[in-house]
Amino acid sequence: MATIRTTVKLPENEYEAMKALADRREISFTHALRQALQSELFIQSLVDRGAKLLVQEAQGDVQQLVFTQAADPATAPAAVRAESVSA
Repeated sequence: MATIRTTVKLPENEYEAMKALADRREISFTHALRQALQSELFIQSLVDRGAKLLVQEAQGDVQQLVFTQAADPATAPAAVRAESVSA
């Protein structure tokens, strides 16, 4: 597959978070960014089909991930928050 070189502008905190993730996984920044993109595409395909995304923490608590879209995606990113799921 051909690759395309591009430039991405990130806020410093997002750049540092992605760099820390890459370092922790011992992979390149580019590879970490590709993994993040693939994860987002997979999650979005589930959300588009009406799926609920649940996370069970080690102690057993379950939370639902809720994705929201910013009113103006050009100035504010979409957000994700976790809401507790009652047992």
